[in-house]
Order: sequence, then structure tokens, then C-alpha cells
Amino acid sequence: MAQQSKWKRKWADHRNAVGFAAGCARLALPFYRGDRRSDAVAAIEVAEKYVAGDQIDTIGVADAAYDVAYDADDADAAATYAATAAAAYVAARAAYAAAAAAYWADKAGVDNSEIAVLYARWTVRDLGCGKVDEQTRQAAGAAIIAGDENLAKELLAG
Repeated sequence: MAQQSKWKRKWADHRNAVGFAAGCARLALPFYRGDRRSDAVAAIEVAEKYVAGDQIDTIGVADAAYDVAYDADDADAAATYAATAAAAYVAARAAYAAAAAAYWADKAGVDNSEIAVLYARWTVRDLGCGKVDEQTRQAAGAAIIAGDENLAKELLAG
């Protein structure tokens, strides 16, 4: 099982934490049913708009996130909440929400290796070293999956 601390990091750009949270919720979509699936899709859309730089109504999003969390009695809604909360509470809670989304996606049934690859992708983006070739990006991602973020930084720095 994924541990929240495994996915926690100090994100340089909170939009990357939001992207990771939304990605985790998207990975868990096959495990969602009915209204929860609709809520997840809506939350993912809001989070992805935030990542793209679009303006969002954080008060409305916060209310929706609270409603989803209040009704949550299982993993799928919690992942939805995490993705939405990351967008709503950017400065204070994005890193926690991203880690929670990974944890709950795992609990919903998403394979841990899929979460690890997603985490590596968003972490490489968060390291923000500009344009790098695909081979270097993949090597840095592999280093992150192996738990060596310093090696990933060195690879990306060139």
C-alpha cells in the first residue's frame, strides 16, 4: 500500500502538486461508480484548469471539495477531494492533498507502479529544469522512482 509520506515532497510549483493529485484521481476513475465518478470527473477538470493556468473559483471549489469529503466513506471520493482541495487550498495544502490523492488512489485499487510513474513525471516537471531530451527526462524519472531525487536533479542539470 502507498504511504502518504512516500508521495510527500515540497513542491516548487503547487500546480505540479495539483497535477499529480488530479492524475491520481484520473488513474482511479475505473474504480468509481455513479455520482462519485461524476464528482471525480468534475474535480479533475477543475484541477486541470488550475494546472493550465486558468482562473478558478476557489471558494466554490472549496465548498464542493468539502461536500465531497463529507459524503466520502471510501477511497474514490477521498481521491476526488484531494484533487479538488489541492486546487482550492494551493498555498497551504497542495502537497498534503497530492499525497492523500496518491494514498487513496492506491486504496481504490490503482497499481502502485502507476502512481510511482505519475509521481516521477510530475516531480521531473516540478524540478523545472527547462527543456530536456526525452532520454534525460526518462532517466531522471527512473532515478526518482528509485528514490534518488538528487541524481534526478544532476541529470536534469546536464
